Amino acid sequence: MSLARAEAERFTPRTDPITFEVLRHRLWQINDEQGRTVINVSGSPVASEANDFGVALTDADGNLVTLGQYLIHHTAAISEVVRNAIESLGDEVGVGDVYLTNDPWMGALHQNDVCCVAPVHHDGALIAWTACIVHQIDVGGPVQGSWNLDAHTAYEEAPRYRFLRVMRNGRTQNDAVSTYLTNSRTPSSLELDLRAMIASSNVVKERLAETIERYGVEAVSATMQDCMDYTELLLRQRLATISDGEWFAEDFMDHNGHEDGAFGIRLKLDKAGTTLHFDYTETDDQTDGSINSTYAGALAGSLSPVMTQLCANIPWNQGVMRCVEISTREGTLNHARFPAPVGGASISATHHTSNAAMSAVARMITDSPSASVEPAMANWSGSPFVYNVFGENQYGEPFGTMLIDSHLGGGGARSFDDGYTAAGMLSVPQANVPNVESVEGLSPLMYLFRRRAQDSGGAGVHRGGLAVTSAIALSGTSRLNVTVSTQGAQHSCAAGLGGGYPGGGVNTSVIRHPDALDRLVGEHRGGNLSAWGGKIERLSSKDRLRLEAGDILVTSPHGGGGLEDPLLRDPASVVTDVAAGDVSEQEARDSYGVAFASGEYDEDATQKLRLQIRTQRLGGIAPTQDSITTHRSHPALVQRIGPVGGAGPLVGRKWDGDSPFFQLHEYICPESGYLVDVQIRKRGDTRRELGPISSND
Repeated sequence: MSLARAEAERFTPRTDPITFEVLRHRLWQINDEQGRTVINVSGSPVASEANDFGVALTDADGNLVTLGQYLIHHTAAISEVVRNAIESLGDEVGVGDVYLTNDPWMGALHQNDVCCVAPVHHDGALIAWTACIVHQIDVGGPVQGSWNLDAHTAYEEAPRYRFLRVMRNGRTQNDAVSTYLTNSRTPSSLELDLRAMIASSNVVKERLAETIERYGVEAVSATMQDCMDYTELLLRQRLATISDGEWFAEDFMDHNGHEDGAFGIRLKLDKAGTTLHFDYTETDDQTDGSINSTYAGALAGSLSPVMTQLCANIPWNQGVMRCVEISTREGTLNHARFPAPVGGASISATHHTSNAAMSAVARMITDSPSASVEPAMANWSGSPFVYNVFGENQYGEPFGTMLIDSHLGGGGARSFDDGYTAAGMLSVPQANVPNVESVEGLSPLMYLFRRRAQDSGGAGVHRGGLAVTSAIALSGTSRLNVTVSTQGAQHSCAAGLGGGYPGGGVNTSVIRHPDALDRLVGEHRGGNLSAWGGKIERLSSKDRLRLEAGDILVTSPHGGGGLEDPLLRDPASVVTDVAAGDVSEQEARDSYGVAFASGEYDEDATQKLRLQIRTQRLGGIAPTQDSITTHRSHPALVQRIGPVGGAGPLVGRKWDGDSPFFQLHEYICPESGYLVDVQIRKRGDTRRELGPISSND
């Protein structure tokens, strides 16, 4: 019998077991319909095709009862939004009201994330809140798309709205709505999304009213509390099977909007009994670039890996948050003090908080009894990869959109198998990518290809999932302005686990004046960009450019991290990867120690090569013959430091694999020569030596 099943039988709801099961599934269904309403009503491809939104239902106090499995970071932050609404609005809340906010200090992750919250009443009494967050293409401000890389303070970013009442007593407040729309360069898109958010709240109100009419308000309210209690019980039981201890992790952003650098999120995860404590107090101070987040980013980034790695068979709601404690230091990257710029928070400090938390949670699981190991996995696509495109479309009309390549990133390797290709980010369980035809139909763009990126999956016993690389050109227009926003051009943010290498970093290139496009489509399908002719410009993580007619923009997000030493991977799997084009022969040799002769696998040469690589790791000392099964048990490790390009051919490519800010640290068993841990660290950072990475009881 599963743990969840056993605990379900022990749980005593406030109503009765049958009513509890019926009503909790009814609440899930209402939440699911809430999300489907956004997709069906919204005219924005960001929401309707990329699923870049979140929906949730809370109780009257703002505690999460159900949350949609779209963008977890959004829904985790909704609890902050609703609680701030309750505090800010006080007695002003009325029946049929809807309030709009995009203020990061009220819980929105950044200004482009617009949230509508609506109170739910029964017989005049407040019983719940419904909330929906949708990323908007443009909410105003000094630059197209509202992502101002030049901002030094929040005053130079998009305008913030703090609980603007857009509906009163069920009637649209045109003055407030007009004020909101007039600042945007894409008002039609914003208006459709606003209607979608209001429609989603109306669906929740209608379905809850129907449910209350049948079961009574007492039973529905009791079930809301039972849902949270039930989740807390199941998660605490799950945590009881995991060893107590401390685990350290860090993740770096390599550009703050103004300049390249190393901006670190640092975490100490402490697990004691049935409580997880995420301590970010050693995180770097906030910067004057737009990569900071408010406390909502620290909260959302911490909860995402807990929900996805520890709660696969546990409902997601406030009960999860009751088992988690978070410590931050105001004035840091993930708890910025006003008026720090936070316009890129959702794809920067928030996501990179999640990266550090995911690494720490995975290490915690791996260090626990065997029954707890199966869910462990390396990090998924290391950073969101988005680019805003603005200008005139093929009809001579003003045009703007946001393309999301991050959902084309690779999934992290799992403890039992390779990572998924084009899996996106773990924080977006229902990630989606618009079809090429949809983008071309709505945009003055033409795709030359969209295909798997060779060597993008982190090497390991289980390989990280591959990213997908895309090449686009203009169609029907002469120029467009493009703003690229991501992290990981200098290194990789998709950490491996247990000796696995990180996935390939992000790579963005512009090919200026290539050969004629009609020839390129038919002839040049290889990964070597130089074969396309023209001049290649490799971009930083955050960059701006003007794409001219005939130019080609080539993008590739992170691949997934690998798991355990790649020299332990079955050579047959490597041969299969090479035959499929997923791994190059050179990478097979360098990282996996698999040799080919005239294109054919060479078993004898492979055995010799793998021994040679282990000997090189130990500085020329051959490993002992009987050490292959004991390489994990040695308490002292050999540390080797080198360029980040040693992690793979797609790491630090802009700097030819030798980033000025980061280095590759490999921790090696001195007896066997096998990798125990691999990390990318800031050059010269001696704040804390991370390897060995964990200490537990």
